[in-house]
Amino acid sequence: MLLFILKGGRETLFDPISPHGKDISDLFIFVLALGGIVFLLVAGLLIYAIITGRRRARQEGLPRQVSGNNKLEFAWTAAPAVLLIALLIPTIMVMNSSDPAKPTNAAANADVVIIGHQWWWEYQYPKQGVVTANELHLPVQPADGSPGLLIHLKSADVQHDFWVPQLGRKIDVYPDKDNFLYFKPTTVTQKDPATGKDLPIIGACAEYCGAQHAWMRINVIVQSQADFDSWIASQKAPQAKTTPADSSQGDPVRGEQVFLNNTCINCHAISGTTANSNIAPNLTHLGSRNTLGTGIIENTPPNLKRWITDPNAIKPGLRMPGYQLSQQDLNDLVAYLEEQK
Repeated sequence: MLLFILKGGRETLFDPISPHGKDISDLFIFVLALGGIVFLLVAGLLIYAIITGRRRARQEGLPRQVSGNNKLEFAWTAAPAVLLIALLIPTIMVMNSSDPAKPTNAAANADVVIIGHQWWWEYQYPKQGVVTANELHLPVQPADGSPGLLIHLKSADVQHDFWVPQLGRKIDVYPDKDNFLYFKPTTVTQKDPATGKDLPIIGACAEYCGAQHAWMRINVIVQSQADFDSWIASQKAPQAKTTPADSSQGDPVRGEQVFLNNTCINCHAISGTTANSNIAPNLTHLGSRNTLGTGIIENTPPNLKRWITDPNAIKPGLRMPGYQLSQQDLNDLVAYLEEQK
């Protein structure tokens, strides 16, 4: 635990950005501190007993025998009970505060629908009519008494677990049962000063779900309401395709035909085209995302070419096959996908 704290792990409980996350973080720190005190006390008593109870030089016979000590036995029985009560009360309080009651028609009122797949996340915004993948955008919430954004979680295959420590509690994602929770981020995420890109807060699937469980990352970007509205508008806007003056390095117009004429359309969807499958991540406005493969590599044209050519070399176990396209077709396809911004 100490090593994790010192190395500054990307997933952290110590920098919450929501009231729910702060409640859990405060409880964790309390439990950690209480556990540290108990450890030091027990270790100190053990060291004391070892030193004072050791066999002395030239000591003969057995040490003093103790047949029973009612006061001591009562103390070491009562002390753990008091500690458990001290842990139980704040735990129950945090469980209630971090998981507000849901409306009876929660599914119809959800702000975001999260669907777990092996090994990526699908994000649907039913009120805005937007579907995306692997980067969850949320509008910042007011610091008032409202519960926040209602999230609907389900799985398309096996059991997953959605956990972003800075946002709040983790929750199982089942293939045969819908779960709901509230997110209430009250702080916008920072931007990289060098690139201007959003720096997401990080979470992960917390339930083993197969070979690439470790790379089923969660990237959350919290934006001002104006920026979120702008992002929604950009996701809904049709993508204009233009042929560059030098199309040898890629022509998005030709790239669209490469996409539609290959088996990409059997699994992926892009708004405004005939590709509408939901088996694999929705690629609408793929170029606006920071990473590929659920956070495994940066979203750049060279990396996208590597992904298309041999995705299993990057993320073994994927169902996606590699595509052996001509260099021109590959350039065109990448130009088309990266222009989706």
